[in-house]
Amino acid sequence: AGLVLHYTETRHSPWIGFAVIFLLAAVARTISARYLSLLDDSASPATPEEGFDLGKLLGHAQGANFLRFLCFTGLMHACVLIAGPFFVIYLLRDLHFTYVQYGMWLAAGVLGQVLTLPFWGTYCDRHGTKSVMVLTGFLVPVLPMLYIFSTSLYALVAINFFGGMVWAGLALGLQNYVFDAVRPEDRAKGVAVCSTVNALGWFLGAMIGSWLATVAPSTLTLGELNLVLASNLPVVFFVSGVLRLVVSVSFLGKFGEIRAVNPMGLRQWLIELPLLKFLREPRPGRTLGRIPSRS
Repeated sequence: AGLVLHYTETRHSPWIGFAVIFLLAAVARTISARYLSLLDDSASPATPEEGFDLGKLLGHAQGANFLRFLCFTGLMHACVLIAGPFFVIYLLRDLHFTYVQYGMWLAAGVLGQVLTLPFWGTYCDRHGTKSVMVLTGFLVPVLPMLYIFSTSLYALVAINFFGGMVWAGLALGLQNYVFDAVRPEDRAKGVAVCSTVNALGWFLGAMIGSWLATVAPSTLTLGELNLVLASNLPVVFFVSGVLRLVVSVSFLGKFGEIRAVNPMGLRQWLIELPLLKFLREPRPGRTLGRIPSRS
């Protein structure tokens, strides 16, 4: 997409580039829908339970864990969306990235996810989804803070690549925890409730981020240090990171692991860490974990 837009922009017809990539996206989605319609789910009949009862969903043994988890995921998504909508504005408007450079930045995040998802899946199987959320929940806050320190293309591409690696684990952990915390017959309802809470978080975060973008300063003064930024958006990113850290500190200790998993020491934790393991092994030794929806 970046190459198409760059090519058409050099010929003063960027609208043609947008038309082309939107058309290609529509075709790809149509093909995807076609393959989805061919899937046979007759082996998974509908459960006899009808209707939706939130009290019943939260009333089983893991209901308290699930409720605290919902608070964590909803607030984390709110903090993420404080910064999320403004990265494209910052890169294209303030740093004057070309479409190719922006495409490189965006693709780096996707590549980070693709390379580490199999290892995160193995990690979830062996050590539980809670351990994945703890690990990534304290790395995710750092990601937007890094944008305040550099405007270099290669530095920002590296940051987003690392961000893709971290978000692959957190998104997988968030999804898998729903499957673990609710009864099998309630999983569709659990996913629906979790998606609703996350959507409310997205709305709240986007509104707060929009307000911050109008009032945040573009210069920071710390004693004799005066830091002049490309715009005030890195300050919004930094605030998003601080709030993510507050959410992780406040809620990650409030709910526990559901499944029985293998305990591990610090040495084994470092050996199994997917952020490093994918550099040492071309393929994981176990099966791929559940792939998360994009967050």
